[in-house]
Amino acid sequence: MKRRYLLQFGTMILWAILSMSCVNLTEIPYTKLMSKGTNEFTNGNYANAEQYFTEALAWAEEHGSQDQVVTVLGYLGRAFDEEGKNDHAELAFKRRISIAETRNLDVATRVETFLALAIFYSKHRRCDELRQILDTLESSDSSLKSSREYGETVTLISDLSRLHC
Repeated sequence: MKRRYLLQFGTMILWAILSMSCVNLTEIPYTKLMSKGTNEFTNGNYANAEQYFTEALAWAEEHGSQDQVVTVLGYLGRAFDEEGKNDHAELAFKRRISIAETRNLDVATRVETFLALAIFYSKHRRCDELRQILDTLESSDSSLKSSREYGETVTLISDLSRLHC
């Protein structure tokens, strides 16, 4: 009887430990890949950063949240931009906006996705596209317009437009 009780107790403890390990392990690949990618980006190794961010994106799309996908697409877009892969960068930034809008992510994230694309357009002196972002934001739904982030972002994008266009 005592042996049976110990075996059951041991099995429960083992199951609990394995369950906790599995929960903790689900974030580890994403976190490690993002950390390595960020380090490479900071050190100017944009091709290596791109590889890590691409792997993090694949992981996030399969196992993660839409917030993680949106986050890694921002980093990937910046890495592409620094490598001169402007078409890839623009697609990453636009995909972020699409996900943030269709999944109705929080307002701060949605507004930030527009700002990242605006900064990209400003950097490359793509004034028509920059103005389109302003038009899109100004005609956006009321949940965006009522946020503090919205006003600050529209002001920043307007300033970028005046400075670079």
